[in-house]
Amino acid sequence: DLLTTPVADLVAHQRRVGLVKWHPTAEYVLLTAGADNLIFIWNISTEEKLITINFPDMVLSVSFNWNGSRMVTTCKDRHTRIIDPRKGEILKEHVCHQGTKPQQAVYLRDGRIFTTGF
Repeated sequence: DLLTTPVADLVAHQRRVGLVKWHPTAEYVLLTAGADNLIFIWNISTEEKLITINFPDMVLSVSFNWNGSRMVTTCKDRHTRIIDPRKGEILKEHVCHQGTKPQQAVYLRDGRIFTTGF
C-alpha cells in the first residue's frame, strides 16, 4: 500500500520535523528542517545525509532558487540567510524584519527574494 510502506526511512532529527522540501532540479534530493535547529539534505534513494547545516534557532522557512544552487532560510533568531546547499555554507546573513513574529522568505523566479514578517 502506497500510504503505509515507506520508500525511504530518513532517521537523523532529534526533534520533530517541520519543513520538507524537494530540490527543484536534482532527482532524489530532499531537504528536511527540524525543531532541533538542523537542516539535512538527503539522497533519498540511498537514505544518505549529504549535507548537515546547524542553526542557532529553529528554521521557520526554506526556499530554493529556481535551479537549486541557492536557498534562503528564515530562522526564529530573525536572521534571513542565503546558503549554498551544495556546501552548506552561509553566503549572506541579515535581519530583514525586527519583530518576533514568524517570518517567511521565498526565492522569486528572477532571483530576488520576497520576505514577509512583522
